[in-house]
Amino acid sequence: MVEKAWPLLRVLEFKEVHWVRKHVKHVVYDESCQCCGGQRYINADIRFPCIVRTMPKNSYGEIYYVEDGTHRIQKMIDKGFTDGVFFVVNGFTQRPCS
Repeated sequence: MVEKAWPLLRVLEFKEVHWVRKHVKHVVYDESCQCCGGQRYINADIRFPCIVRTMPKNSYGEIYYVEDGTHRIQKMIDKGFTDGVFFVVNGFTQRPCS
């Protein structure tokens, strides 16, 4: 049997959320983004919630991991937001169906 994760819409502070390279100072997800040349940042629509999953608390005190929405988060931060709306999915291990 496969465990299910049910999404839940929540407002989270960005300080609770971890994303790839968040704490690397020279990596930014903006108009000069190395991964997309800035296109994903420019086209990011902050009206849509990002998707995070729960994780064990890390050394920064973050308890959510971004699955989708890193460029949207950066755009919100650049506009002065300190929190955002997220779909929260409980972290789970998917086991093969038997």
